[in-house]
Amino acid sequence: MSIRRDAQAPAVPASCRPVGPGGPRPSSILLTIPTNNKGATEPMKTHKLRRMAGAATFGAAALASTLVLGSGMASAAGPPDPAGGATPVAPHFYNGTVQGIRDAGSDTTFFMVQKLADLYTGAGLYGCVLNTTSGQALFNSSINPVTTNFSYYCQSGANVATTDTSDNWDRTEVTQGVDNVGSGAGQNQLCAAATTPLPVDFARSSQPAGSIAGCPMVQTG
Repeated sequence: MSIRRDAQAPAVPASCRPVGPGGPRPSSILLTIPTNNKGATEPMKTHKLRRMAGAATFGAAALASTLVLGSGMASAAGPPDPAGGATPVAPHFYNGTVQGIRDAGSDTTFFMVQKLADLYTGAGLYGCVLNTTSGQALFNSSINPVTTNFSYYCQSGANVATTDTSDNWDRTEVTQGVDNVGSGAGQNQLCAAATTPLPVDFARSSQPAGSIAGCPMVQTG
């Protein structure tokens, strides 16, 4: 089941859907773009959440990159930059900016989501080469290259032989919130219907999306 604001819900591959051996499967990971300003989720973060939903493939990609590194090919030319930048495009929605996304909610699905998040974050070890000095060409042309925010942005055309452009190229970091557990609690924090000490970008849930006024939710997984 999918609950979202538009009719273009992305399908989650069957290989990425959690199945618990010998017991009930957690039913969902919830994403949303609330309509109220207090709980608004940045659109780019939402795109990256969709990428995280397929994180089961990233461990293999990271392992493959490790094998390439061990084979003595580190001096070979890197792959070209992926599509995106100032105008991110599907399916990766890369904007060349390091960002963090955080969840909250269900203790039942905590460890499953943590494993997926670790795979996705770990794939970032083989991501883009970040800016180190002012004036370097940046992947996102809307960012002033004279920025002094070093290690914030992906450089343009700087990939190395071990760079993985298919998974977590712009090095998004995913963390799990544990301050107020429970599916309902996570959904309420997500929708700004409950207070939260830290931002919540998506909710872990072992039950379908509830109904919170002004906060249509997207269910995936």
